[in-house]
Amino acid sequence: AREAVTQARLKQWKDAIIRYQQHNGNANPASLSTLQGTVSSCSVTVAGTLSGYCGPYIQSDLYSASELRNDAWGTSLSYDSTAGTLTSCGADKVCSTGDDWKVSF
Repeated sequence: AREAVTQARLKQWKDAIIRYQQHNGNANPASLSTLQGTVSSCSVTVAGTLSGYCGPYIQSDLYSASELRNDAWGTSLSYDSTAGTLTSCGADKVCSTGDDWKVSF
């Protein structure tokens, strides 16, 4: 059950990151908390596409902001904007072991 919750959270974040990238020239957000902010500089280009920060990109209706940034074992998700990865350290709560869950974007 915890694996399914963690996979669902990773997918939520990945989807939010992809939406952010679409509005920001494929750039990754500086942090996960960036995706939970309010709209500040969203605009529509001449071509009719959105530009700037048009968030929030992730909804936290079911979980608190801190819960969303943790896996189902209560460990913070590891976000690497340079590598384009988001990782859960898994049940053992230690990253870079065999039970990690990772998504790339």
